[in-house]
Amino acid sequence: MKYLVCFLLALTVTLGNIQAQDDKLDKLSFEESPLLDEKQPYFAVGGGFLGTFLFTNFDELNVSATAFGVGEFKSPVFLTGAQGFTAIGVIPNIRIGVLSVGGKATSQVTDTASITKTMEYSTSLTGLTLDYAIQPFKHFAVVPGVMLGFGTVAVERSQTTASRSYTDPIPSTNNYFHRLDASTIALQPNLNIEYAITQFSMIRVNAGYMMSFMGDWKADRQTIVTGVPDKINSSGLTLQFGIFVGLFN
Repeated sequence: MKYLVCFLLALTVTLGNIQAQDDKLDKLSFEESPLLDEKQPYFAVGGGFLGTFLFTNFDELNVSATAFGVGEFKSPVFLTGAQGFTAIGVIPNIRIGVLSVGGKATSQVTDTASITKTMEYSTSLTGLTLDYAIQPFKHFAVVPGVMLGFGTVAVERSQTTASRSYTDPIPSTNNYFHRLDASTIALQPNLNIEYAITQFSMIRVNAGYMMSFMGDWKADRQTIVTGVPDKINSSGLTLQFGIFVGLFN
């Protein structure tokens, strides 16, 4: 009985202390801190296919096409190529890349004597790109940038018969080929809209304006040609789409 009384007294004291501690806990206040949603820095490394529509001015070239006896050229010229790029990391959101594109437009006629006249405009370009990525929300990026490139613009004219003998002279009255080309420096400001479908794939649409600065024109790679109209170049509005694989956030 004595031990039972002591146990009950000890239990009563313990319960009293617990109750007192609960009362103190009720008086404590806890401040809620909002969780920080840290935004991931932009990152992208990849490469893929480019398709570009170049809306260049063919007015001056069509004067030569009409005189040669073929149909007029129509814009746009479709250029295909590829691009690779990576975020450099040292400067946030900055991306550098390299691209190469090229394409041609052709006008051709065949007369009743089976003589075919062909005139072809072509341009090719290799360039460096520098972009700044803005990510308004996940998977989506608005990327303004600039491209500096070096390439070639060429105009070719040829006349051919349906067949000829191996011993026939080349060129001849009915068979000949003439090429006029010039090197070019291109500067293109542009705006990319990009969406990462998955972590490993991305699609792009792009609009820009290509400004080309032409070098000396040469005929058949040797003779310098003067008086070539300034509007025969690769300047013009560009609309582009791209499909890329790599690693994107």
